[in-house]
Amino acid sequence: MPAIASWSHVSKRLGSTQALQDFSLDVHAGEVVAVLGPNGAGKTTALHLLLGLLAPDAGTVAVEGRDPRDAGARAAVGAVLQTAGFPRRLRVVELLRQHASCYAGARDVAAVLDVVGLGDRAQRRIADLSGGERRRVEFALALVGNPRLLLLDEPTVGVDPRERRALLDTIGALRGAGTAIVLTTHHLDEAERLADRIALLQQGRLRQVGTQATVKAAAGLRAARLLLASTLTDAALASLPAVAGVARREDRVEIHSSDGDTTLRALLAADAGAHDIEVRRASLEDAYLGLTEGAAA
Repeated sequence: MPAIASWSHVSKRLGSTQALQDFSLDVHAGEVVAVLGPNGAGKTTALHLLLGLLAPDAGTVAVEGRDPRDAGARAAVGAVLQTAGFPRRLRVVELLRQHASCYAGARDVAAVLDVVGLGDRAQRRIADLSGGERRRVEFALALVGNPRLLLLDEPTVGVDPRERRALLDTIGALRGAGTAIVLTTHHLDEAERLADRIALLQQGRLRQVGTQATVKAAAGLRAARLLLASTLTDAALASLPAVAGVARREDRVEIHSSDGDTTLRALLAADAGAHDIEVRRASLEDAYLGLTEGAAA
């Protein structure tokens, strides 16, 4: 399937800073790609290139095979950036209708307001909204043009936990409907919940790209904690490959393993009746810290 968005061997310098260096990445319909990295890694620069706000010094950037500055490419993209300004005296519905008029295939304004949870705020003036509600207005503006590519730069900044959950649910629904989504965030639980693939940037270079499992494996994180009920003795469980420790927890046993997959396969071969199995693996945050701190060192 052709990529909806792509960076191909892109380099970009901003003043004295090499913001991106030989950066290549494709994004396809119906997937969320989380672009992660420390402050200054080049994440926002990558998004601004896709929006046509910047031009690459080397390499190519494309939206549906076109230059991002092309009018057709612009119509395919919606974006929620870190900062935005609104005409404060306009009502929410007025702002959405004005924005929708720029698109030939715009979505129904009322439907979009319902999607972002602002249906009951349609007649409110922008000046009277809370910070979280204004963030949802930004989502509505990004969605009303019916984009095939959605760029989200720290989308949950300034929203409370309830609004954050609602926004994440919205992003998941859009992915399920086939929208290609590029997400930058410092909340790694958001990336862990939503991302099909992770692209880890550091000092403008792509350090790792792949599924969450691939990125965790690259960080050397195959460790896991297994909770289960088994008829095997503690000594037999301790003798399984990669087991670092065994402890009893009431009617279950807890196994610490340096390689959860290897231990689990051996366990099931030795005790096919093992049940109530729960596997707790290292988090994406563990992998992120391991990779970025290792590279910095």
